[in-house]
Amino acid sequence: MSKYKFIKKVEEMIKTEDIATLRLIGPLLRYVPGKFQAKAMENSSKDNPYLGFVVEPYSTFLFYELIDLDWARRLIPDGFELEKTKVFSDGQPKYYIAFASFNVKTSAFAGTRLEVNIIARSKKTGLISWIIVDYDTNTLSHDALKGVIDSTTKQAVFTTDYEGNIIVDISNSEKNRALIFDLDSNGAEYKTVEKSFWLEGNLSVGYGREISKNSPAAFAMKFDPREVEKACRVDVNKINSIENTWYP
Repeated sequence: MSKYKFIKKVEEMIKTEDIATLRLIGPLLRYVPGKFQAKAMENSSKDNPYLGFVVEPYSTFLFYELIDLDWARRLIPDGFELEKTKVFSDGQPKYYIAFASFNVKTSAFAGTRLEVNIIARSKKTGLISWIIVDYDTNTLSHDALKGVIDSTTKQAVFTTDYEGNIIVDISNSEKNRALIFDLDSNGAEYKTVEKSFWLEGNLSVGYGREISKNSPAAFAMKFDPREVEKACRVDVNKINSIENTWYP
């Protein structure tokens, strides 16, 4: 069982009673000034700098090629610059924005998330970086701009069915935006992914210009590198895109 040591350690960090407690008091934190929230999180991280973070099978990424690069640059902090990269090792380098949909459980929250990422490079470290320029979720979250916040959406579905279809329906009525699609994973080809993009990029995750208050800070996702050796590439003809009203 030694080969599962890392997995078991991460799972042990996630306690349902802690999640339930935070879920109960989370809405009350809106009345606590952001600087005090940030100070409390900084102090708690001194005791344990790690957050248990488990993405449940399966996560789905929709990649769009960026065309308006000036627009994209305005969404990322000054400490980063747009970077061309490949998703799969046999692809062509392009500027990308990625819509990542997944179910997650952590030491602090559990639920469904949609993260919109622009791929960039850190000017400080030189690492390829995933920059979360915005997100929607049906559970608690935290960022430098808003502090701890409650759900941003009452409609957040990310699931699979018995035939191998993946169904995504995540809507934010307040901001009048949604990502709704389904795809057929049957027959999808396992392909070797671009190592620098998936491995290096997850070691340098930052937030967009607005959310981070233009901060160059980044954090690392630590995981078994074998988790990002390959991925299923789904043919675009097997993706039923119903609605994407992000950044029209």
